[in-house]
Amino acid sequence: MLDYNTIYVGMDTHKNSTSLCAFYEPTREYFEPAKVGTFDGILNYLKKLTNYKPGIRIICGYEAGCTGFALYRYLTAHGIKCRVIAPSTIKEERSKRRVKTDRLDALKLAQSLAFDQCKFVAVPTTEIEAIRDYIRMRDDLKAELKRIKQHIKAFYLRHNKQFDKKESWNIQHLAWLKKLTFTEPLLRETLDEYLTHYNDLIDKIATLDKRILEIAERPEYKKNVKNLSCIKGVTPLSALAYISEIGDFNRFASASQFASFLGLTPGEYSSGEKGQKLGITKAGNTHMRRLLIEGANTYKRGAVSTISSTVKQRQKDAPEEIIMYANKASRRLLRKYLKLTIDKNKPSNVAATAVARELSGFIWGMMTDRHQVPPAAPKQEITAKTLLQALKRDVKRQEEAAKEQKHSKKKTKSSSDIKTESM
Repeated sequence: MLDYNTIYVGMDTHKNSTSLCAFYEPTREYFEPAKVGTFDGILNYLKKLTNYKPGIRIICGYEAGCTGFALYRYLTAHGIKCRVIAPSTIKEERSKRRVKTDRLDALKLAQSLAFDQCKFVAVPTTEIEAIRDYIRMRDDLKAELKRIKQHIKAFYLRHNKQFDKKESWNIQHLAWLKKLTFTEPLLRETLDEYLTHYNDLIDKIATLDKRILEIAERPEYKKNVKNLSCIKGVTPLSALAYISEIGDFNRFASASQFASFLGLTPGEYSSGEKGQKLGITKAGNTHMRRLLIEGANTYKRGAVSTISSTVKQRQKDAPEEIIMYANKASRRLLRKYLKLTIDKNKPSNVAATAVARELSGFIWGMMTDRHQVPPAAPKQEITAKTLLQALKRDVKRQEEAAKEQKHSKKKTKSSSDIKTESM
């Protein structure tokens, strides 16, 4: 059914400019293409469109990207309905376009809004977005720490120095690095600078971890962080990251839909009678997917019958139903990993990814109250009347079975008589 009272506006946003294009569905026409440089310019453009027809309403949208949610919040505050579109859900033609301009991109966004051919991003609150950015900043420092470790190892390997122990970056390894000697004094100075940067990152990450744990103790997050931390593979840091990245878990109808959103479900390429399963789709939130796979790797250790002391400490003072749900998840995920690696001889990385997919389902269940045990049905009091009714039902079933058996015997006898006459 055509909507005669709505104009859809696509906005192709860039750092210094925004291209806009309006689309009116009943006439399939686009009009008023423009290019503005400020939020006020966008607002003035949208207000002019209200003069197109009395009672017209405006729905605008732009792709999620580097510009964030500032434009969404600005337009929403001025009473204009705005959508943030997931770029991967915008439908494209089978043959790629030969002409690409900002105006055509804006028109494509407007048409996607009008024909409902896209999906939208859940916009977080400013507080949740601030927590998410803080945790991502901590992860950026972790990535930098990984790089500096690689630089240090490559440095002493280039100069024919090798650490003879299996594990590295422990007390013995760091002491060995401090005692290394080189023919050139400048090489020793270079290694000292590397180690200074390494120690600075270690101290900085420890400070950030302490601050994140303080945020997790806030009343609005404390309960959910505590519940999620009862599951093996989920720490308070990662629990707060899940909460800040997803926000409302109830927007996913099922655990499989949540896993699909995270890109943990396998892809497929099928045509006719041929079918081929592919690797995971890797769609959606890469940060969440990495955290889940890191948590799934903890199931490479441990036994089904035991719960580690670290997990027991996190489960302390948690409700009984939460602990039961978390332990059920831990046992199932560990069995899953053992079955894939031992029985089916799958690589450990493949098994860890499969465990991460199921771990996401348990996290979704915890955050949507699927852990609650349904109340048991009330026991029916057994009386003489109920016993008599049960006996009557049994007698009736036996009589019906006897009639059916007698009828089948007559049928087989008549068919045998017909056969003998024909012979």
